Amino acid sequence: MPEHVNSGIIVSGGSFTARDVAVGDHARIDHSGSIQMFAQPLADLRNAIDSFAGPPATKEALTAAQDKLTEELEAPTPGKHGLLDRLSSLTSLAGSAAAVVQAATTLAQLISAVL
Repeated sequence: MPEHVNSGIIVSGGSFTARDVAVGDHARIDHSGSIQMFAQPLADLRNAIDSFAGPPATKEALTAAQDKLTEELEAPTPGKHGLLDRLSSLTSLAGSAAAVVQAATTLAQLISAVL
């Protein structure tokens, strides 16, 4: 009698929590389209930074931070904690610029929920 081979996944007892699961022959997870869900919040953040009326050096630093954030989100497997740390730094840099802080907070909430 041939031996049965399980090509699936078995979870016994406890709990199972995962962001993504790929199971079976040739299974894979593709995050290449995930940047699309962040497109509008990223655009809102870019607009808020573009409208920033504070010191030019701060605006340049905010723009650079936002560029780096976008680059990290486009990575095959974006790191949630690194992204949230970057947004926290960006928010601190923005100071009392409410539009930038609000846009960064909205993006951070989405990242926390999705990644």
